[in-house]
Formats: sequence, C-alpha cells, structure tokens
Amino acid sequence: AGFHHHATPRAASWFMQLERVVPRGIFPRVLHLPGPAARSLWHRFVQDLQDLPALGLMFNNTASFFLGKDPSDWARAMLKPHYSEESMPAVSMRTILWLCACWRAKSFMLWDGGSEYNTRMYSSTAPFCVSEDGYFAIETRGHVIVSVASGTEDGLCCDRNAAEHIRALRDARVKTSGGDAFVDEEEYKLFEGASHNTFTLDPPDELVRWVLSRLEVAA
Repeated sequence: AGFHHHATPRAASWFMQLERVVPRGIFPRVLHLPGPAARSLWHRFVQDLQDLPALGLMFNNTASFFLGKDPSDWARAMLKPHYSEESMPAVSMRTILWLCACWRAKSFMLWDGGSEYNTRMYSSTAPFCVSEDGYFAIETRGHVIVSVASGTEDGLCCDRNAAEHIRALRDARVKTSGGDAFVDEEEYKLFEGASHNTFTLDPPDELVRWVLSRLEVAA
C-alpha cells in the first residue's frame, strides 16, 4: 500500500473514472457474500474452477487481464475465508477510494475524509503524507528497520511501486543524517517470478528465509 502510480491495473483505472462521476455515498462500505447460502454457492463455484482446468484457466486469464497481467492463481484466492459477514470483507470501498487518491497524488498519503475529519484525525485540514512527513519522522527516531519485498510478476503492487518506499525512506534518511546515510542493501528484496499471491498463498523458501533474516536484524 502507498505507492501505486507506476503501474495501474485496468480494473483500478476504470474504477477511478467511475469514482469521478459517482458520489461516494452511493458506493457500499464493503463487499461481502451475505448469508450462508451465498457463501456456499460461491465456494461451490470456485471449487468447480479448481476441478475444471479449462474453466479455471479462463477465469485466471480474465482476472489477470484486469489485474495488471498478474499470473497468480486467482481462482484459489477466491477460496479465502474473508468473504463472510462475520470477518474481514472481501473489498473495502473506502480502501479502494483511498488507493485512488494515492494514484492521483502519486504519493503515499493517508485517507482524506474532508477538512473536519482531517482536522480531528491529523490536526490538519489536509491528510498526512507518509512518504514525506511519515518517513522523516521514522528516521528522526533513530535506526528503524523497514523491509520491503516485491515480485517481478506482481501486477497489483509492481516492483517499481514497492521500490518507491525504499527510495522515499532513504531520502528521509539523508535529510536526517546530513548526507551520511546508512544504506541497508537487504532492506529491499526483489523476487524473480513472484506474483501477488506468492507472498500469501505459496511463499517460496527464499522468501521465508529473507523474512526470517529481516526479523533477526530487527530483533
């Protein structure tokens, strides 16, 4: 989350155009599958995608077309349990609207809820910019471990967007250190062939080892 302007999936581009003309109040707060019957039917449908390779391939190719050509197994991702009313929603519309704001601003900023909301939450009429003020605040606290990983095949959070976090963090580090900035070469790791769901559904051994090594550094 944060930087997304280097690569925008088709689905996001279309939603951004829709969001320009449709009032925010019309969008539902969340999208989920209401009731056990709907969840059962959805699970059966997705299970059929798994059992019928041709149908599953068609679904994955269609999803990949709209999601930045990401080759993840999207049919498998649809089996995640967060499509119920009792747990995390499948899609939070406020999150999508926030991502649209980040895309347009080409920056990592917090949610803009209007001047009254912003004043109450951020003590400012404008939302807090993490990529400028936030990373600077992190670095002024001393050496804080921040690690970012990305995959070359990730269509939703492409490697250029992920690397932008490290660039902004290092810029803040230079400002606070007066030019003598510490460079941690392992704080950003690019994994060849890794797609979006590689990091959640099927992490390779190399990714697990890197995460554990970063935890040891932080400890």
